[in-house]
Amino acid sequence: MDKFCKEQLSLVDQYEWRDELFVLSHSPAARKIFAKMQYSLTILEGCHDDRRHLLFYSIASELAEAIREISFDVAHRHPIAYNRWNPRRIWVPGIGKFMELAKAIGFEKKKYEFGETFIKTIDGWWMV
Repeated sequence: MDKFCKEQLSLVDQYEWRDELFVLSHSPAARKIFAKMQYSLTILEGCHDDRRHLLFYSIASELAEAIREISFDVAHRHPIAYNRWNPRRIWVPGIGKFMELAKAIGFEKKKYEFGETFIKTIDGWWMV
């Protein structure tokens, strides 16, 4: 993980989001997809058109589903913590938890003088 990503993920309560942060810290693919989901959810926050709202919400939901599928692979790499015979096992987070984590990190946009808009994700600032 790069320094910017570590700073963004440290903004949330580490104990409350430990399962989601475990997945994001162990999978570069999950971090990239999470950044794309953050991007879609940030655009969704400022969207007032119903069709665009539905489009960006469905994109964010599909990306969260992809992160959940990646989290199953991450869980299988750690056989003790996620084993079904372990009474204190860790549960693989679902799509709603990743969307809530994105909301907990927050949505931020910056608009510059030339009309360029940038959105903050865990992967850096992305231009709209």
